[in-house]
This record gives sequence, C-alpha cells and structure tokens, in this order.
Amino acid sequence: MDTLEDYEQLYEDITELNYTAFFEDYEYEIDFVDYLLKVDVSYRVEYMRFPIGDPEMETRLDSVCENVAYEIIRKNAIHESMGSLLGEEEEEEEEEPDENDFDEIEHQRLKEQLQNNIELFTKQKGKVHKQTYPQNRMFKRKDFWLIQKIDFVNDAIDSGDAYEAAFEELVSEGYYVLKERGGDPKHDIFFIVEV
Repeated sequence: MDTLEDYEQLYEDITELNYTAFFEDYEYEIDFVDYLLKVDVSYRVEYMRFPIGDPEMETRLDSVCENVAYEIIRKNAIHESMGSLLGEEEEEEEEEPDENDFDEIEHQRLKEQLQNNIELFTKQKGKVHKQTYPQNRMFKRKDFWLIQKIDFVNDAIDSGDAYEAAFEELVSEGYYVLKERGGDPKHDIFFIVEV
C-alpha cells in the first residue's frame, strides 16, 4: 500500500467485514460507530500505534476486530442473564436475585476472556518470533500481568488484579502448567495445555 487512502480503504473493508460477520444476524443491536471506536482503541493499546498507517495493519486488524466482537457479545450475554434474573425477581417479589449467580457468571466470563487473551498473545508471539511447538504454547507470568494491565487500561476489566483468581483457578484446573520457576515469579514459565 502506498497512500493513506489505501490504508483507510483497507481499514474500512476489514472492519465492515468483521462487523457484518458478527452482528448482521445478531438479535442485539450494536452501533457501528461504537464498534469502530472500540476496535481503534484496542488496536492502539495492543500495538502502540494507530491502525491506519501501520504497515502490518492487514495482518493485525482482523484479530482485534474479532476480540472486540467477542467482548461485546460476552457483555451482552451477561446483561441478558442479569435481565432474566431481575425479571424473575419482579414476578416473584419474595425472592431476591442471588448475587452469587452474577458473581459466577462474571467469574466464568473473566476466565474465558483471559484464556482468549493468552491464546491470542501466544499466537502473536509465535508469529513474531517464528516459534514452533512447544515454544508457541508457553508464556511467562509477566506476560499474564501485561495482558491484565492492558485489559484494565482498556476498561475490559474493573480492577488491576481482576484476572488473578481466574488465572490461579485455570492453573489448578490444568489449563496452564507451571513448567519452570524463574529466579523471580515474573519469570515463571507456563505451558498451555489442550484440555
């Protein structure tokens, strides 16, 4: 691509294609401008540059669009679940909604979101460093902390340590295996297990 117009056209094509693929038949209405804003911010947080003008935008933008779409769908699912819980409360006035239900839904969402982010991180790391199995399935604890920090800055999670319990649970469930302890905990190496 030679001109800014070429980048702009490619950006529009990729974002529109992803928006259509995820939300054309989706029952929940998603504003395209809001979607573009989330894609743009996520791209800048992840790659520290604007998508338009990035020579690698063509390979990077698609995965950012997918992650934003999955996050919107997850948030909508939580919203619908909470709406159904609140709807039941109105029908049965004596029963109060159980906060544990919401906490469990949120915890499961955090676990899925963290797994997706770690999977995306290792995939990108593998491409950049031309790694093959098993190196492309490994990450350090500091990588996990970086993912958590980026999601907190990007408002994908509510607190700076929101993923900690989910990560420890995923380790105890065998999704991630501690392969090697570093001299410092940030250098502990984990392996992603196909479960």
